[in-house]
Amino acid sequence: RATPDQALGHKWFSILEGQDRKSSALGPELLDNLKAYQSQNLLKKATLQIIAWRFLDNDRLQSLSDAFRQLDTNGDGSLSLEEIQEGLLQGGVEDAPTDLQQIVDSVDTQGNGTINYTAFLAATIERRTSLLGDLLQSAFNVFDKNGDGKLSAEEIREVLDSPQDEGKPASPPSVLAERIAEIIAQADRDGDGMIDLDEFCRMMRRTPFDNSSTSLVA
Repeated sequence: RATPDQALGHKWFSILEGQDRKSSALGPELLDNLKAYQSQNLLKKATLQIIAWRFLDNDRLQSLSDAFRQLDTNGDGSLSLEEIQEGLLQGGVEDAPTDLQQIVDSVDTQGNGTINYTAFLAATIERRTSLLGDLLQSAFNVFDKNGDGKLSAEEIREVLDSPQDEGKPASPPSVLAERIAEIIAQADRDGDGMIDLDEFCRMMRRTPFDNSSTSLVA
């Protein structure tokens, strides 16, 4: 007869544990992540995409890739509203929110009503993983083109105008400039009109609901 430790280590327990993790990733956790990402401002969304695409470790990237492939039932590399609804159902969410299409559209970076791989990664990074200091430093350096340790409005605009959102209609320059100005105003604690690393990290660690402004949401 197997000992309790041996029984708990049996492959069937491992399989069930893996199924529980998949259900969590496809169910309420997925919905919560998409809602949270929907509420982020442009700079935070861009930062999460940079971290997801460039700086995630292989183990975490693999687990997210597996979840994406499980959702992407037709294998076209994008998640449709129907595929996300099916994933939520598999994860135990029987009643999808009525605004699910709006949530998908807010995560969509290509303007076609679906969520591509990079956007999915950005939206589903666990908070404790995405907000580690070294990852934020690396992402900050992507924005900090001149290496002076501060982000100017022009440096932020240059990254936000990059091809990561290719295919989605761009905001008019005046609208983008206004949003960037508001982001800087919210994050800039010392009043120099720029965002330094400490201010950047504080902004990234702030939840979407820490202030009432919604004008910065893409």
